[in-house]
Amino acid sequence: MISLREAFGHALVKIAEDRDFVVLDADVSGGTNTNFFKEKFPKRFIQCGIAEQNMMSVASGLANNGLVPIATAYGVFAILRPLDQIRNSIAYPKTNVKIVASHIGLDAGQEKLKNIPMGRLGRKDEIASIAYFLASNDASYITGQTINANGGMYFG
Repeated sequence: MISLREAFGHALVKIAEDRDFVVLDADVSGGTNTNFFKEKFPKRFIQCGIAEQNMMSVASGLANNGLVPIATAYGVFAILRPLDQIRNSIAYPKTNVKIVASHIGLDAGQEKLKNIPMGRLGRKDEIASIAYFLASNDASYITGQTINANGGMYFG
């Protein structure tokens, strides 16, 4: 059995063969497993660095220009840090941005990172126009549904 984030990374590669989207990363591609996508589709991978607020603004701009961006980060940094950008640039104008967070539970697992967990749905009342998908056993199905749906999405 593989982890959900590994299943997510493999699902991105598989789905990208038939669908057109870009992946934005906050310097955590090894932890979110978007590195699989980066290796296979380097021209569709955008490394934003440790700048989650900027990454959400870039994602909004890409969506406003017809691309489907998937912004990935660790849980606490995917929602809490860029909350203003998500609310003002993604939720209110209802842009087609997908936000995917890993390490969202009470424990970050084998990485032993204590500052990462508990970022899931941090202030979801502030970003109510975004649909939420929570992690399940079928990461490939959820990833496909997230990419296919129109509008802001959070998958964690």
